[in-house]
Formats: sequence, structure tokens, C-alpha cells
Amino acid sequence: MHPAARGSLAVAAAAALLSISAVPAIATGQDHAAAPATRRHHTPITAYVASPGTDTVTAIATSTNKVIARVRIRGGPAALAVTPDAKYVYIADNIGNAVSVLRTATNSVVTTISVGGGPDGVAVAPGGKFVYVTNAMTNNVSVIRTATNTVVKTVNVGMFPGNLAITPSGSTVYVVNVNSNTVSAIATATNTVTKTIKVGNYPTEIAITPNGRRTYVVNFEGNSESVISTAMNRVIKTIHVGGEDVAIAPGGKIAYVDNFETNVVTPVRVAHNTLLTPVSVADGARGAQDLEVTPNGKTLYVGLDSETARGLVVPVRTATLRRLRAIKVGLVPDCLAITPSGAELYVSSQFSSTVTIIRTATNSVIKTIKVAHQPVTIAIMP
Repeated sequence: MHPAARGSLAVAAAAALLSISAVPAIATGQDHAAAPATRRHHTPITAYVASPGTDTVTAIATSTNKVIARVRIRGGPAALAVTPDAKYVYIADNIGNAVSVLRTATNSVVTTISVGGGPDGVAVAPGGKFVYVTNAMTNNVSVIRTATNTVVKTVNVGMFPGNLAITPSGSTVYVVNVNSNTVSAIATATNTVTKTIKVGNYPTEIAITPNGRRTYVVNFEGNSESVISTAMNRVIKTIHVGGEDVAIAPGGKIAYVDNFETNVVTPVRVAHNTLLTPVSVADGARGAQDLEVTPNGKTLYVGLDSETARGLVVPVRTATLRRLRAIKVGLVPDCLAITPSGAELYVSSQFSSTVTIIRTATNSVIKTIKVAHQPVTIAIMP
């Protein structure tokens, strides 16, 4: 799952576990926005890890791979998004019905903004002037102006909005409505819903191609992906290859989709939405989860946790679609995030309460860091 829009499934899983999404939004939160603004050079690149069960965000300096701060966040931090200039992190507080704003220079919360019920996903618009937050319990989206950190509009959408993604141009926000089986298209110029698009059963994950022409929506219970033309705001194709996660290759030519039940990843050629040769990432029981592609597009990483393959990350060479030796990490590795240089992969493992750091050049573990209980999402500075 993507941290910038971490949303629905992460919160649902935590709720079941703790009695409490996204990155990706994220969601994750990694969403597919335009190129970030130039960041401050004196600010070290930091990875932020949200643990909703303990109301904590852990900050890890990527230069040293050491914890530099543990920040208390009221009400269950469920999703994270870093502004393009890397000065702030916006944190959806799922139980607190608020968004906490963390200043990265001091790793301290500077303000808390009240939003709707059960904020579940968060994304920063290109340029960093607005932040969009899905509120799962009140079926709406809060629009925050970052200059004042105030909610300037609340947009009604479908039932249980979770993950969201913004087009690279910043013109449209796409919101996944899990219980309505729809996607809401919000025009950012007016912050109004211009189209409600019917997709498959129980949509959860979403990703937009770098050119902004296609939006891929994962339908978890439908075991399918809905492909939306952003020009027409309608589904132009439904792909039946699985319903766990989707990742777009940096060049935008290939979308990767994995299937939790079969442990198969299927590449999809974006130009015509044709299926390429699938690759099995593990033999035996189900368990394929999060997907992440390196910035150079050469390696795809798949988080894996099943009855027979506990706590693994499987690298796949994209040129040959050959799976490499699996890397042992913590239990339930359901969020993967890569540093801007592509040199390191960060993996949060819910059941082990750890973050494993993998050197991508050698696919070897550099370090395993203990973080707050049951981390669900990671966001790394651009």
C-alpha cells in the first residue's frame, strides 16, 4: 500500500488488532504528484513512521539510520504526507478527528487542525498550498490551506472515503470511496465533485501515471483493477488479475498489480492496458502485499507475509521479470518506501513493530530499528 494514501485497510487492520491508512496514500501517501519543490539542503532527509496504536510518529534520519525523535500525536496517526519543500508533515489523526502539522526542522507539532470524522488518508497538492484529507466516518474530504493551516472547504463524497491521489498537474483529486464502490473526482479549482465514477467491489488502492492520463484503482474484493481515463473521468477498462496493490513504474509505461491470494504480480502495459507475463513471488500460501518500484525502474519490491512465508520482501528484476532471493524482515511487512536516491528501502512490519532498512544495490539488510507498537505507514522526505 502507498503511504501517502495509507487509509482504509491500514486503519481497518489496526482496528481489528488494537480494538483502529495509506501511504498511500502513501499515500500514501506517496501519491503521484508533480516534481517537488527544491528542499532545504540543511534539513536531513528523514523517514517518518506512524504507529496509531501508541499515538506515535517515529522520525529516522536516513543518513545514519538512527531514530532522532519520537513524536506523540493525539488520536491515532493513520496516514502521513510530506510537503514538497520538506518543511512539514501532515498527519491524519484517525481517532482524534484532526490533522497534526509537524515541523521537520524541530520534529515538533506546531498546530492541530480539526477535520471530519475518522481522517483516513492525506495528500499534499503539487506546490504545497493545499492538503486534502479523507474523513471515513463522515463521508467527506477536508481541504486545508497550508499558509494558514485552516480548513477552507469540506467536500461531500461517497461512503467511507479512504485513499486518494492527485494528478501531477494538481487539477484533480481522485478519492476512493470504499463502501460505495466509487471514485470521486474533485476539481481543485473549485473544490467540487465533478464526477462520481463507478468502479469494482471494495476499492482500496489508487495510483496515477506520471503523465496524469490514467488512474488505476484496485478493487480488493473484486480482485480487479479499474482503469480510469482522467480526460473523460470514466472507466475505460477493467483488468482481472488481483486486488491488493498497484505501483506505477517511474517512466509510466508499466503498472504492476499483485494478487494476495496467488502471490502473483502482473505487469500491465499502460498504453493499451495489455497484460504482460506474470511473475510468482512465492510458492505456496497467499500473502503478497505492498509494492514499491525503485526510482530507476529496475527493481520491484513486494512485501510478503503468509502462513508459509513469514515476513519477507521479494525483489523482482523488471527487465527480466525474474524474482531474486527473498529478504527476511519483520512480520506483516505491509508498507514499503524508498529513499529519493533509491539507495535504501524502508519496510515497516506491524507485528514485529520494526522498520527494516535494505540496501537496494545488494538487496541486503543494513539495519532493523525498533519503533513504536504496530507501525502502519512510512513517509520519506522528497
